Amino acid sequence: MKKIINFTCIILLLSVPANAANYNTNYNIAAVVNDEMVTQLELADRMKLVIATTGLSDNDEVKKHLAPQVMRSLIDEKLQLQAAKQYNISVEEKEFEQTINNIEKQRGKPQGSLKNYLQSKQVPFYSFRNQLESQIAWAKLVGKKVTPQVNISEDEISQLAQKKAYVINGDEEVQISTLLLPVTDPEKEENTRKLAAKLVKEIQKGASFEAIASQLSGSGGSGQQKIWVSRAELDPALSQAINKAEKNSITDPIRTPAGFQILRFHDRRHVKSAKMADAEAVFKQIILNLKPDANAREVEVMMNIARHVGTNPGKCLEDNIAGIKDLEDLEIKVSTVRTFLSTMSPEVRPLVEKLKIEEVSEPFAAPDGIHLLMLCEKSVRPAEDIAVNAADRDNLRQQIFQQKIELGAMKLMRDLRRSAFVEIRNLAGNK
Repeated sequence: MKKIINFTCIILLLSVPANAANYNTNYNIAAVVNDEMVTQLELADRMKLVIATTGLSDNDEVKKHLAPQVMRSLIDEKLQLQAAKQYNISVEEKEFEQTINNIEKQRGKPQGSLKNYLQSKQVPFYSFRNQLESQIAWAKLVGKKVTPQVNISEDEISQLAQKKAYVINGDEEVQISTLLLPVTDPEKEENTRKLAAKLVKEIQKGASFEAIASQLSGSGGSGQQKIWVSRAELDPALSQAINKAEKNSITDPIRTPAGFQILRFHDRRHVKSAKMADAEAVFKQIILNLKPDANAREVEVMMNIARHVGTNPGKCLEDNIAGIKDLEDLEIKVSTVRTFLSTMSPEVRPLVEKLKIEEVSEPFAAPDGIHLLMLCEKSVRPAEDIAVNAADRDNLRQQIFQQKIELGAMKLMRDLRRSAFVEIRNLAGNK
């Protein structure tokens, strides 16, 4: 057994990048990824790269919070390169050089400036090279594994066209960029939360939101791009976070199913459309009787009672409230109502059109009492076919294609993580 262990250590040491040997440091193992290792040298140098390219403070506190996320990125890169190797995918020198040139052109910098900048910050160039190599190889692998499986039907294009054409008049869209810190291990959630909180403070002090998102937002870091999105499509927690946001402000960390997200809010606009979305809906209607001559004080009391009832409305299609069947003595009526949103009054429709199934509306007053509506069923009303020209159809096809590629890449990365042997041994590379 001792001989086997020693032989394994020799193999791991031989896997250290040859150009890394130029640096005066030890090769203690920080993590093992299948049959390869991440050394503390690689971790320390990658930390230098992240700090140099993002504007984060170069101090022990930042490095302590940053190290686990940087380690995650290094592990993912190893997995991506290992998977690419299995499919005989490699990165040629000319591809690497061309990508470097493109980065410099996009930033309006002269050729060779990127390498000079990293040298001025004492960042070993091999660390950036390894990062870029994994990104190029991963793009090739996704193109080979995921792209051939993407099929887009004409029905999908028509449905997306209809969705975009039939919008709620006056609905709000927001332009945002996102920085996502994934949480894949519940035991590391608190560490990720602390990192997110620290990053917000660093960005407020001048660190680059876009560069941090590129370095840390999962595989690929595409989340830093500006996008317009309907408020109705956002996760409720994200939508709430930007309710009163000012232009170019950033939010505090927001916990979502994917992890902790930080948003940069750029702008907002209201959609104007002559076509209205419509749907058939089934509601549980709860009416609290109100005297015709009720004064303002009595109305307010009944509204407060209605809000309390709304927290315990009972099951959707049952004519009771939280198990209470004798409602006549309480002067409460419960019934089921089926209707189209388009036929509802302009005052009521905004209260119910964005409800999710089993959600209850805010109470509202009507001549017969205080009303609550609980959404039980909802189905989109068939609409007329929408004529789409060839150029718009190509744009819609590209949108669907990009979404499917991103979902396929995420699934592929998740499968690689699940099937890998990964052991993190030491995060001392941040020192």
